[in-house]
Amino acid sequence: MKAVFEKVRAHEESSVTAFDYQGPVFDAPFHFHPEYELTYIVKSKGIRYVGNHISPFAEDDLVLIGSNVPHYWKSDKAKTTVARSLVIQWNDAIIQPLKEFAAIASLLKRAERGIKFDDAFARHVKSKLHEIIDSKGVNRYLQLLALLEELTHQKKIAFLSTPDHTFTLSHDVHDRLKCVQEYVHENYARRITLAEMASQVSMTEQSFSRFFSNAMRKPFFSYLNEYRIQVAARLLAEGSTPVAQVGYGTGFESLPFFYRQFKKYKNTSPLQFRKLQMPGPS
Repeated sequence: MKAVFEKVRAHEESSVTAFDYQGPVFDAPFHFHPEYELTYIVKSKGIRYVGNHISPFAEDDLVLIGSNVPHYWKSDKAKTTVARSLVIQWNDAIIQPLKEFAAIASLLKRAERGIKFDDAFARHVKSKLHEIIDSKGVNRYLQLLALLEELTHQKKIAFLSTPDHTFTLSHDVHDRLKCVQEYVHENYARRITLAEMASQVSMTEQSFSRFFSNAMRKPFFSYLNEYRIQVAARLLAEGSTPVAQVGYGTGFESLPFFYRQFKKYKNTSPLQFRKLQMPGPS
């Protein structure tokens, strides 16, 4: 996927960058950098983009991002007043070509698709992320290696982007994709036409369809429906709004089509999904 390059500024005393971000929202642009990144969401809710994958995020979201994989977290401004994340970034120079590093090297290779870890495990390592941020020099390096070693043993993981997803650098393409993403984010709840989208980026409908499919490895309307389903899933998990109202409210004009799309992306019905999100008896 095409995205804007970001230069990570490493501290002069460390090859590992670690920080505790706090702000009103997450609104960094869709970007990539050669460094690997481990991000833990302390506070905020919204939509996460990794490669060509879209999904909701909330507290305890822990994701490992591979080198040069485009990504960003988009806060839902209606539900977010404070955004906070713990972020660790490093380059592949910290991994030595030794047998002892083989498992970590394999993990980082798989992170080219983006890896989401189980929420319970994320809570377990939160204190370790704080320790890495608070340390420096060789201690920070050793603590990161210990954490990466722990990550290699996790079985409850989810790959995010598709295996064949790649991108080439282009500021023009990045700007157009960003325009599309922002427009969908602001207008998903109503009908969006191909002509309307094409006009947003000054292209013909045919050119826009080809451009978007090449960049995202999926047609525009597949992307739009997936985005709507991710928003619907968050609404179902967080509240008691009737399923039909959620479907219509996220831009679906036909309830049967909404149900089919929900089943496609979530492997279950909207009602069953809501039941699965409800806390069990204590």
